[in-house]
Amino acid sequence: MKISERRLQTICLLTLTVIVCGIVLHLLQDVFMPFVLAVFFSLGLLPIVNFQKRILHFPVVLAVVTTLSLTLLLFWLGGLIATASIEQLAQSAEIYEAHLIQVMEGLLKSLPLERFHIDTEKLMQSLQNIPIENVFLNMTNSLFHALSLFLLTFVLTAFLLVLLSRERQMSGVWDEIESRVKRYLVAKVVVSVAAGLVVGLALYFFGVRFALLFGLLTGLLNFIPYLGPIIASLLPWPIILMAPDLSTASTVLGMFFPGTFFFFVGNFIEPKVFGTSVQLEPLVVLLVCVFWGVLWGPMGILLAVPITSALTLLSSQLEITRPIADLLTAQPSTSIAATTNLTQPGNGIAKSNGAPLPESEKSASTRGREEQ
Repeated sequence: MKISERRLQTICLLTLTVIVCGIVLHLLQDVFMPFVLAVFFSLGLLPIVNFQKRILHFPVVLAVVTTLSLTLLLFWLGGLIATASIEQLAQSAEIYEAHLIQVMEGLLKSLPLERFHIDTEKLMQSLQNIPIENVFLNMTNSLFHALSLFLLTFVLTAFLLVLLSRERQMSGVWDEIESRVKRYLVAKVVVSVAAGLVVGLALYFFGVRFALLFGLLTGLLNFIPYLGPIIASLLPWPIILMAPDLSTASTVLGMFFPGTFFFFVGNFIEPKVFGTSVQLEPLVVLLVCVFWGVLWGPMGILLAVPITSALTLLSSQLEITRPIADLLTAQPSTSIAATTNLTQPGNGIAKSNGAPLPESEKSASTRGREEQ
């Protein structure tokens, strides 16, 4: 009875802790979000810094400056593409709005709406009041807000890269977290960049306007598991449907090529590339994306999987929270301390619980060493 009451108290305390942490993370998101972003940026860029240190024999500061300069250049080019495309979209908003109204008029006339006593004129008036220009202006404001967040994250990333690049002693748990998150980030960046290039070049070849912007958004949305590829596949549809100069073949290919490509990537490429870096159930991935999206918005959705993977690995090290880790992961979790300390000094090979193996399970070399 005492054990049950203690377990119940522990569960209640964990629940209250999660609720309080969620409230604090939401209220102080302007403080925590840049720091968490900087941590994952640092882990993703750390292999490049280590490559320059070991192969090119660069000092730590020079390797960090070179890596951040290259990263800043890539983000600057992406920002130029996004800004130019959004400005062009805002300038062409009236043209697309007129073409959209024309397409919808033809569609409404072809449908037998009068049989259902639906007034087509009221529908057309509501369509004409769609604030397309305001949508483009809001996109521009969101872009500037993202740039201000990036500047703060960039400064924090510089300090963290210098600290992480130094030689340091780490425990098995933190080393495993760093290794797993690093593998996930590197693999996700490679796959997302490749997906953005393929989709952007394909849309450009099909004659779709703003193909570079769609390629950039495809690479960013691919960081969102499951939902991101679906949104990236449907994102070019309004521009394709409202483009008056596209042929039928280009329209069909432009609408269905991204979805077909993401289906191939999600089922054949990503499982082999990611391997066991993230072992979360698909339903868990969707739920944590919703949870972190409520806390931190779109940036929380991008960070949901690596944050949950790290927290799951930490939970697997404590006996009281190990059932939670088993519930979140695709396979039962094991303690890192138990898997890394399989051998004990002077005892030969031992089981993970510390008991020696029986004589029938010992190898010949082990028996020989014990006889000596």
